[in-house]
Amino acid sequence: MKKPTRFLRKIVFVFIYTLFISTSSQAQLSVSRLFSDGAIVQRDQEFTIWGWGDAGTTISVTFSDSAKTTTVESDGTWSVTIGAIIAGGPHTLTVTDGTTSITRSDLMMGDVYLVSGQSNMEMTLNNAYGGAAEAINANYPNIRQFRVNHSTSKELQDKLTSGSWNKATPSYAGTFSAVAYYFAKHLHTEKNVPIGLINNSYGGARIEAFMSEQMLGFDEDDVTLAQGETERQPTLIYNKMVHPILPFTYAGIVWYQAESNGDSMEDATSYAPLFKTMITSYRDSIGVSDLPFIWVQLPNFGDPVGDTPSTWDAWPQLRAQQSLALELPNTGEAITIDVG
Repeated sequence: MKKPTRFLRKIVFVFIYTLFISTSSQAQLSVSRLFSDGAIVQRDQEFTIWGWGDAGTTISVTFSDSAKTTTVESDGTWSVTIGAIIAGGPHTLTVTDGTTSITRSDLMMGDVYLVSGQSNMEMTLNNAYGGAAEAINANYPNIRQFRVNHSTSKELQDKLTSGSWNKATPSYAGTFSAVAYYFAKHLHTEKNVPIGLINNSYGGARIEAFMSEQMLGFDEDDVTLAQGETERQPTLIYNKMVHPILPFTYAGIVWYQAESNGDSMEDATSYAPLFKTMITSYRDSIGVSDLPFIWVQLPNFGDPVGDTPSTWDAWPQLRAQQSLALELPNTGEAITIDVG
């Protein structure tokens, strides 16, 4: 048998290379991680399921008894809207493009809250006073938390790269945000519906880190805050941890952050405009102009030094700035001045 000629070998190489490029350019079918096994999805409201695939491909989505079909856009994204479903479950989600099929199970309809902020929101139940004992005895499989892992980016990101839903049972309850856990426990007991928590808190973060360039009105590359600590820089948390979760449907937002904006009087007295802009912008992005938004006011902390107000007076000023956001509709503030 004759050996292949150089010309023939070249043709074969070009064919294989072209095939490789064509195959590798196909976007693998995927769905947002928020719709992982065990997800809580907002009840009694229509909601969007979204993901990615190869442009032009037909996507079929089945959720419970609802079936929808759509086509992947030129940018590789797809989405469908599912009509309102009452509380309960479990439900199954299936997404297919005719070649690849994705199935997610044990999805429940309930009330979903975005819980966000810095260390006071991030502190786990295991680290709270009496929390370890609470976690050991927790038996609330329909209270579930999706923890958005710490990550930052200078560019907007559409996809979450990690994260999963966990139930408030002894295996995982201790890893829940303590504030969010007790909040969810109260609502679950009162309403008797599943409660979902999407936790994207980040210890030490300033409010500017949770805001986009559009919200702030400046390019984050032009501003450096707090000696350049990553979690305190404008937009970096928003780009990677907030932007990808805003298309989800929520019952409300719970916020516990401000300490890192109380390092100076200048920072403290400029908090209200930032806070109001963030609240309004989050609501606009989610598509609900009066979405309930509640926050925890800073507690009493530290002792005054000397007779002249100085940096210790920044916290009282910051508390007043937080309260100014009550001018916005459907907002609420938890007062903790006596907690210490």
